[in-house]
Amino acid sequence: MICTETKVSNAPGEFHKTESGSYRSGFCVLTLDNIPGGTYTIRPATFDPNCESNFFLRIASSHPCTLTKLQ
Repeated sequence: MICTETKVSNAPGEFHKTESGSYRSGFCVLTLDNIPGGTYTIRPATFDPNCESNFFLRIASSHPCTLTKLQ
């Protein structure tokens, strides 16, 4: 996940880029706490480069958020 723009500079939980860690067969989980308001890019990826596949993306937030699909 890449932070494209934050609304609050130097806020607790602010980051510029983070990863979910090692690939696991069938699923991946990334949990982030205290993320400041802003614009974030979530980029799903497969283990094999240039290999496309279907995926489910579940987002949970304690505050209202808007998701936009990028092409």
